[in-house]
Amino acid sequence: IAAELQDTLLPIPQLPPSSRWDLFVQRKSAREVGGDYVDACIGPRGELYLVIIDVMGKGVGAAFLAAMLRTALHIHVKFSEDLHSLIVSLNATLCEQLGDLTMFATCAIACIESDLKSMHVVNAGHCPVLLMDSADKLISMDPSGPPIGLFKDAAYTVDSLALHGGEKLLMVTDGLYEWPFEQGIWGWEALLKFLNPGYFDQPKRLWDDLQKRIRLGHEGADPSDDQTLLAWRIH
Repeated sequence: IAAELQDTLLPIPQLPPSSRWDLFVQRKSAREVGGDYVDACIGPRGELYLVIIDVMGKGVGAAFLAAMLRTALHIHVKFSEDLHSLIVSLNATLCEQLGDLTMFATCAIACIESDLKSMHVVNAGHCPVLLMDSADKLISMDPSGPPIGLFKDAAYTVDSLALHGGEKLLMVTDGLYEWPFEQGIWGWEALLKFLNPGYFDQPKRLWDDLQKRIRLGHEGADPSDDQTLLAWRIH
């Protein structure tokens, strides 16, 4: 039921196939519906937006807040001049909607220009966005501002990178690395060690192998947090 509700409120993005790039998106809902939201959409200038959001908490409230953010995103993408104005608008919208409620969402957005020559990334309190270049060098784009929904006047910095072809992008939520492991938590550093360049070319294999690891950590029980992965690469 949780998965059905989440898929209804927050459908997995479906874009027309491209001859220039590949997109892989996978999400697994936990026992209780949560607030993981992943999206991909085309902007008015032909730019591609890749979005991953994790709303604090679980339950229907988190899912509905994520659904509200989905609506806000699709509206603001049409009217925002650039990625910076987009994240500022999303933060303002969420702050206004929440009022005095203590909720927030971590958010990472990548904007790829239509000519595939440049990428812009903003990270609002989310785990790092990973980019593997054509020489298999891993670039980590860390948070450049707080989660959205906390501070109306929050400041965000956008990272811009030149693309030369062959780059691969990876975005995840914490359900893929914050799970029980040897009396502790597996963690982000363990995920980085787990990754190898081949996984960036085969995101389905990465997803399947991570699922095997997570099942071992939970000893067969259903995970307690949503798990979401978005992978994108230039041909």
